[in-house]
Amino acid sequence: MDVLVFVIIILVIFVIYKIKKSENSSGVKKRNLKKFENKEENNKSYDNDYINRTFYNGDNLRFELVVDPSNEEDMFLRNFMRTLDNEREFDHVMGPFKFKSFVEDKDETDDEDFDISPYSDQYDYETQTNVIPFKKHFLMISIPEGKFLDLRKKLQTLIIDGKEEINHKKFDLNVDVMKVEKNTTIWIGALSIYFQNSNIYIGRFYASSIENLWKNFEDFIDNKNKIIFF
Repeated sequence: MDVLVFVIIILVIFVIYKIKKSENSSGVKKRNLKKFENKEENNKSYDNDYINRTFYNGDNLRFELVVDPSNEEDMFLRNFMRTLDNEREFDHVMGPFKFKSFVEDKDETDDEDFDISPYSDQYDYETQTNVIPFKKHFLMISIPEGKFLDLRKKLQTLIIDGKEEINHKKFDLNVDVMKVEKNTTIWIGALSIYFQNSNIYIGRFYASSIENLWKNFEDFIDNKNKIIFF
């Protein structure tokens, strides 16, 4: 009987030991994962001087570091265009995609949103790589006359010379985007305004992913944040 009790006690101690060891191991893994996530996040956070030194030669982007966005990233931009078309009162939203009328395979068009947007889901290589031989992303958003007053005020403060008064007039808001890579991948956007037949450059901004870049831009036009330009 004493031997049986002794064996039971040993088994209980062994089970408790295994449970504690498993909990400690799980805790270590969680701490290591947290350190890794923090390290990854830190690696994605750079100051503007680093971006300029790494990806620019003066004011010129180093094209040898440009890489093509993937098809999945193309679709992220296309869906973001849909969001802007459906949820904002812009006159139009343009992007680097083929017009539906030019797509041979009609199965690749979305007839349901034809009245909202004339674009298909196909990237327009023929047009977009003619001037600059790289696959780039862009948005051109037409701001209707007399609307988006808060956005107008914000943009007016960013116009350096202050001579162009956009006031209540119609203008286009443009974002040209390049994906660049050197040790890490960065998305760089250049914001400008096309107003009364002239292009007014605002500045560059960047993010570690396409999702973050367009989320920052969306928050900017919705007056939820300020973009740090460089």
